[in-house]
Amino acid sequence: MNSFYKLFLPVLLLLFFAGDSFAQTFETGSIGVNVNDYGRLRIGAPTTATRQVDRSSILVSKLLTAVFDYNQDAKNVTPSGNVASPVLSDFEIACSYDNAYSNLPPNILVNQNVYGWNGGGYAISKFQIVNREADAFNATIGMEIIPQVDNVYGGEIVNYIPTTQIVASHKNEWVGYKILSTNIKSMKVINWFDGYGTDSAYYLWLKNVGFDPQFTAGLDGSVIFISQDPVMLQPNMGYDFYIAVSVGANEAEMTANMNLAVAKYQSILPVELSSFTAVSLNNKIQINWETATEINNYGFEIERKAVGENNWTLAGFKKGAGSSTESTKYTFVDESFSQPGVKLQYRLKQIDFNGAFTYFDAVEVELAPVEMMLEQNYPNPFNPTTTISFSLPHKENVSLKVFNTMGEEVASLSNGSMEAGSHNINFNSHNLASGLYFYTLTAGNKTQSKKMLLLK
Repeated sequence: MNSFYKLFLPVLLLLFFAGDSFAQTFETGSIGVNVNDYGRLRIGAPTTATRQVDRSSILVSKLLTAVFDYNQDAKNVTPSGNVASPVLSDFEIACSYDNAYSNLPPNILVNQNVYGWNGGGYAISKFQIVNREADAFNATIGMEIIPQVDNVYGGEIVNYIPTTQIVASHKNEWVGYKILSTNIKSMKVINWFDGYGTDSAYYLWLKNVGFDPQFTAGLDGSVIFISQDPVMLQPNMGYDFYIAVSVGANEAEMTANMNLAVAKYQSILPVELSSFTAVSLNNKIQINWETATEINNYGFEIERKAVGENNWTLAGFKKGAGSSTESTKYTFVDESFSQPGVKLQYRLKQIDFNGAFTYFDAVEVELAPVEMMLEQNYPNPFNPTTTISFSLPHKENVSLKVFNTMGEEVASLSNGSMEAGSHNINFNSHNLASGLYFYTLTAGNKTQSKKMLLLK
């Protein structure tokens, strides 16, 4: 070894290991977790010695030129440390960081806690995002994930599994990521390149709608971006964003471990929701939910939006039970929306006494019409198929039949009980001649008919 390397080898080694010098680790026996002072979540399996994910870190988008990310903004506030006596799990690492490295917006503080359990092939990370700006802003929150499967960059396959809402990367070992605090909105995957991480690029990737098809990474590996629907961050208030990471030798094992993570997530929430439903009653929407336990629960905001819209509207508020180990039932009636036939989504925003909040998954309901309505078929004229639509104000025995101009029945499309709301019935006329036909809807003691024209 020449004198140059004797002199500078310690410095080179120090720089090489600098990424882990301010990091804490725990190993469950199935997964290894490493968290540094700036919130970098690194995953290994079965231990930290075999990396599967080099870095996963939080992204918080405000504007095209204002996105909080790991490399450009994060500065440590509270060093990463193992919690001596975890309350919620067998292992826990905690740290906090803000945007003071760049002092560029958005001005946020992130309190991060990562939980693990003995033998579990999964971990859960909670990010409490506190808005330290003077005004509220609409934040799109997500994750940046850089796989390093079996200690090697490149060649991994990345895909979204819609049935479980898991984003997976794999070659031999499988790693899955899942947003727990709400539904995932999008997944974008790129090949890594130097300088990819700009605010404008992050913003567009987080705003992406939908999920990229299966992706095979190039030699430098992939970068994955996942996001959820925007949330309004109020000044000095925190929003709790949860994700789970699971590992497995194959997709089935990874998915099974993710299911265990979801069950653990339900057990560590301040409020454990056991049911959440919405029904249409007398031109109103009644929302019912039940909690199994509550800790420090100030209450629930009920939010509403029409299916296909982006923005949620506050529909009302229900005071919580504070702290309770017994089940509590809640009911809220929304009388502020009165457009029959519109499909709506409702979600609950649970708020702690300290202002931190968590969203629960949305439920969908349709406001039933005031009276029965039979629509004109579409297309009309048609050949050979068309759709007949109608709406019912309440559950009813329904008959939908087609007649020719002689009054003879040529088709029976429906005959039985149907729920309130909108219905679509497809009609195939392949065995009928061209001409004018009538379709008749009977529901209870009410009947409506319309004409349609078949042209072959």
